[in-house]
Amino acid sequence: MLEIVPGFKTDNEIVQFYNNKNLELCSNEFGIHDFSCRVAAGMRTQLHYTLHFVLRGKGTFYIAGKTYRLQENDAFFTPPNVKVATTPDEADPWTFFWVGMNGKGFQQIFANALFSFSSPVYSCGACAEKIRAAIERLRDFCPAENEALRIRSIATALEIFAYITEERLENHGEIPRAFTKEYYFQKALNQIDANYADSAFKIDDICRELAISHSYLCKIFRNFSTVTVNQYLIEVRMREARLLLDKNEQSIKNVAYAVGYNDYAYFSKEFKKLFGYTPGQYRKTQLKNKRLK
Repeated sequence: MLEIVPGFKTDNEIVQFYNNKNLELCSNEFGIHDFSCRVAAGMRTQLHYTLHFVLRGKGTFYIAGKTYRLQENDAFFTPPNVKVATTPDEADPWTFFWVGMNGKGFQQIFANALFSFSSPVYSCGACAEKIRAAIERLRDFCPAENEALRIRSIATALEIFAYITEERLENHGEIPRAFTKEYYFQKALNQIDANYADSAFKIDDICRELAISHSYLCKIFRNFSTVTVNQYLIEVRMREARLLLDKNEQSIKNVAYAVGYNDYAYFSKEFKKLFGYTPGQYRKTQLKNKRLK
């Protein structure tokens, strides 16, 4: 007779279930820029998601065709491959902390914190002091001379996102406006992030999902990004491929399949066009660097 054995969890235990979304860190860095001592970079694009927090002073932030005047305790985000500019105030130039991260899941982290193209700025309330304390702790982990310090610095950086997310949700946040160019741009990025690994995924799939024409989607990307929508899809796939190559767990051909390429030769060609070296050359360099550490 089959004996039914009770589960190993008891009624008194506290169990937290998480969703199964992956969070992979491709590259991450942080720093503090004092613009009383440095020159502004002007209009530019970045390869990773970056959160900024104004420690003191004032400045101007430009993104998606709009300009924002910022001051102490304001936070703002910059996504990859989007035209942005940060200009310090002449009379009271700002100093801001920034943390840049790239990898699967970070687009969702910013979305959870209610950052979007229609709401790229948040004036922190009570969480500002918690953020400042976290920034001071990050200073203690720099330079991160061992893996334990690196893990602590990443965990502390994620705390900053948690403080902002918690406060904004408590305040009911800002709801992004629908049916604007910013709305469609953000939705297109979400579609690419969710489907890049599917070799059958095409730009026309985004258009069907959003019920807009291909030409209108291309126009939106011309407004907000320095790359076309197709190039953005390629760059997402290549950045994820580099993540997988760093892990050294799969063959290069399987990495190509994992990011949506059935044709290995074409994958290798696109990888080299973006990074300047083939996937094989990149992996050899990474392995050599790890042995030298």
